[in-house]
Amino acid sequence: MSKEGNRTEEALTSGAQELRLVVETIPALVWKAGPDGNFEYVNKRVLEYLGAPLGEIIGWGWMERVHPDDVAFKVRTWLKNLESGNPHDAACRIRGADGRYRWFEVRGEPLRASDGAVLDWYGVLIDIDDRRKTEDALRESEHKLRQIIDTAQGLIWSTGPQGEPTYVAQLQAMLNVLPAYTWYAAPSGVLTFVNKRTADYLGVPKDHPLRFGIGIGAQWDDWVPLLHPDDQEESRKYWSTCLRTGEAAEHSYRVRSAQGDYRWFLTRAEPFRASDGTLLLWIGATLDIEELKCAEQALRESEGKFRDYAETASDWFWEIGPDYRFTLLTENAFGSDPASRIGRAFWDYALDLETEPKKWRVVQATLDARRPFRDFAYRSVRGDGAPMYVKASGKPVFDANGGFRGYRGTGADVTAAMRAQEEHERLRQLESDIAHMNRLSVMGELAASLAHEITQPIGSARNNARAALNFLDKQPPDLGEIREALGGVVGDADRAGDIIDRIRAHIKKTAPRKDRIDLNEAITEVIGLGQSAIIKNGVSVQTRLMEGLAPVEGDRVQLQQVVLNLILNAVEAMTAVDESVRELSISSAQSRANGSILVAVRDSGPGIEPERRERVFDAFYTTKSSGVGMGLSICRSIIDAHGGRLWVEANAPRGAVFQFTLPSVEMEPASSPRENRGVS
Repeated sequence: MSKEGNRTEEALTSGAQELRLVVETIPALVWKAGPDGNFEYVNKRVLEYLGAPLGEIIGWGWMERVHPDDVAFKVRTWLKNLESGNPHDAACRIRGADGRYRWFEVRGEPLRASDGAVLDWYGVLIDIDDRRKTEDALRESEHKLRQIIDTAQGLIWSTGPQGEPTYVAQLQAMLNVLPAYTWYAAPSGVLTFVNKRTADYLGVPKDHPLRFGIGIGAQWDDWVPLLHPDDQEESRKYWSTCLRTGEAAEHSYRVRSAQGDYRWFLTRAEPFRASDGTLLLWIGATLDIEELKCAEQALRESEGKFRDYAETASDWFWEIGPDYRFTLLTENAFGSDPASRIGRAFWDYALDLETEPKKWRVVQATLDARRPFRDFAYRSVRGDGAPMYVKASGKPVFDANGGFRGYRGTGADVTAAMRAQEEHERLRQLESDIAHMNRLSVMGELAASLAHEITQPIGSARNNARAALNFLDKQPPDLGEIREALGGVVGDADRAGDIIDRIRAHIKKTAPRKDRIDLNEAITEVIGLGQSAIIKNGVSVQTRLMEGLAPVEGDRVQLQQVVLNLILNAVEAMTAVDESVRELSISSAQSRANGSILVAVRDSGPGIEPERRERVFDAFYTTKSSGVGMGLSICRSIIDAHGGRLWVEANAPRGAVFQFTLPSVEMEPASSPRENRGVS
């Protein structure tokens, strides 16, 4: 072989060695496969990660390191690319030397001959495990009121000096087919080459010297204008520091594309040195982090919104761990000093744990069953030591594997609402007591009438008993007459008992009831109670009670109290007019439209001025010299509580008419009314 041939062979050998050295030094996991898909080479970084010699990896040996769940997908994708010749891009988990799996994005590009045939495959393994974990963290944050933005794929680049023609051609061929953004520069920092992908992104013309490894000039920072104006100064400092110290470093910045928009990249540069330590070139990796930056920004904005909501909301947010102890409380929790409760359970501050054990057993069972709960109210203590009412809602939290992680939820200070409810209950009780006093007052006014009502059956019973005694004295005794007289005694006693029962029910202090009531029957009983006052004042009564009236639901005594009040008020009002025109009319009817019941009490008294018709229902408003002004107010409260309405209008041709409505239980068509007339 000639000397020239020897020099050429030595140059090729030297170029191949230098190419192999560059690939071994690149801060990326690089692989090469033949056109049949068999792996022929992986660089040192791949072997270090796998913890295996090259002999176990080449061919299809790499399959042993792929996660069993990912093997089918990876093989199917790789075979499909081998058949089509299209670039390979697939993500899978690969086991490292430590036995743990990490996610990698496997990218490969075919190197083709002039006729298009695939000569070799070149590719990289991009570690995306951290990105996967970031995505999981973002999904977890999404569970706290934000939406995850997917992270971007990684990009690889390298820089290097201009070498022997054969070496440069091989290096550039490999860099151009790698699925990454790559470039190299001289030790001085002058950019001398960018691969096709980088050139296309930057918009470098096809005939530009950078595409052929010729160089761009003598200035090390000529590339800085390609960066975002806000990042240029920091990037100069970063690259200047690298050149001055000769040490590896990382830096992020925005790079302008050929279309004029900017994307974020993260670059790590490492020096490539000769055996004597001389710096030969810089080699690095660039990761496109545009989507990751967007995700981080979205996360910051979402957390900012969440923080604003939490700090301004009247409710507070909390989290508890699997042991039910607080791990998070927003600043407004429990009035003040929420940090002191971290690590404590919420029942540690409960004031009703012993007084209301049943509800606490229920909430404990709910938590142990991992079920959500809503509006659980309990008594607690504020940060300043004052008692308070708290209402809490929460739902269980589970990790990706279904493991229980605790609860998240909201809490609110409902002290004011609970105290208002207690005050409302107290007022209702007071109103009930006043209504009872009103009934007693009415019974006092009717004492004479009630005495007369009771005296009548007692007197009749006495007469029947004497008659029975007389019939016994006859010889022989007249048993038929005796039986009839004694039956009269029993009937009279029953009638007296019924009167006493009605009086007792009317004055007895009992809780309101919900019964089905025949309103016509209840009105007839009330007319009987007021009969003495009606007769005493010379009032004639007319009733128009509709037959077939649907029942109403409510408290019989309370509704009779309303009717009795209206009757007595009407009787008293008519004492101011001539006795010949004192007429009282009581009617009931049912609406065909909605089935509601209407009761009206009409009098022929002097009537009520229009401006006073609504005031008569106000508490303590009265026109009587001896009245307290509570009767009509209580009547309206009773009707309101039964879902009805009570009001007053003018009666034609004179007097007033008090009317109230009540919802019926059955909405059946009513028959025509019947008319009863009675004059006392």
